[in-house]
Amino acid sequence: MFREQQRAKAAYQAVEAVKNEGWKNAYGGLCLRLPPLIQTNGLCLAIAFLESKGKVDTEKSKPEHERFLNDLAIACGVTAGRKELAKRAREFDAGGYMLLTEEVMRCATYFKRYAEAVLMVEATSLERNQ
Repeated sequence: MFREQQRAKAAYQAVEAVKNEGWKNAYGGLCLRLPPLIQTNGLCLAIAFLESKGKVDTEKSKPEHERFLNDLAIACGVTAGRKELAKRAREFDAGGYMLLTEEVMRCATYFKRYAEAVLMVEATSLERNQ
């Protein structure tokens, strides 16, 4: 299986798995917002944002943030999950950071498309809900 197929399969399975969750629209919104978030702020800050919102031990915890970051890590080939993805983003040298950013962006594109197709999330509906 080609790497592009692996990315597509992992993203599809992740999005499909949340389609019956009460927070599926929020998850889909994260799928749509991640690429511009990375382009604007960089990978480290985008991951830090998702981590801060997904803390499970707080009252304001948002499970979709933690789930999305973990799903993204797995799609990117970081099978150890979200904490390892965040660690790599913080600790890689410049070349490694650029490669990791490229990998995350490639995976994020699949998440975005599947959120639109499976969860029926649209950018225009997100703008209205903000």
